[in-house]
Amino acid sequence: MKKYELVFIDLDETLMDFRRAERQALERSLTRFGLAFSERTAIEYEEINGGVWRRLEKGELDQETLKVERFRLLFGRLGVKTDPRDTEAFGN
Repeated sequence: MKKYELVFIDLDETLMDFRRAERQALERSLTRFGLAFSERTAIEYEEINGGVWRRLEKGELDQETLKVERFRLLFGRLGVKTDPRDTEAFGN
């Protein structure tokens, strides 16, 4: 029997329902901000989050900035005046 030195496991959408987990995490995060979850909000977040990750991949921002930036942009689109850095969701 052949021995394998490496095994790659693809968690996203293979072993784990990433989209469902992402939506659940978004809903919990919005609750911590005192906001309601909706399908519209989920769609807005997915679009923003994808763009922010692309900026990270280009080296335009770091992971810590990404964590706040996606909510800052989402809040801007939703007309929410809260700065995400000022909430307990980011450990403040």
